[in-house]
Amino acid sequence: MFQSEIIRSCARVNQELKDFFQRNPPGFFQSLDFLELLDGVAGFKPFMILLKQDNKIAATLSGTSISEGSGLKSLVSERSLIYGHPVIDLSLIHISEPTRPY
Repeated sequence: MFQSEIIRSCARVNQELKDFFQRNPPGFFQSLDFLELLDGVAGFKPFMILLKQDNKIAATLSGTSISEGSGLKSLVSERSLIYGHPVIDLSLIHISEPTRPY
């Protein structure tokens, strides 16, 4: 069974996540360094989604919510961007073959 968790602050990064990235090196845009960089940019709200299987991190995906201005303009202009691709621990996730030919 999979569970998900969203990290919205670099302060919530723990040793388990650091160990996951040690075993499954991310590209720069999915790294903790990039998440920390975005944390200091005005208008950017970085996040990292963790997918866990049996309480072990199986995959991560980082992105940021961006908004411009304040008030109504901020609400109307907010959008999320994903940079790069997910980081997946292939030892924990079984990828099956397609069930039908293309």
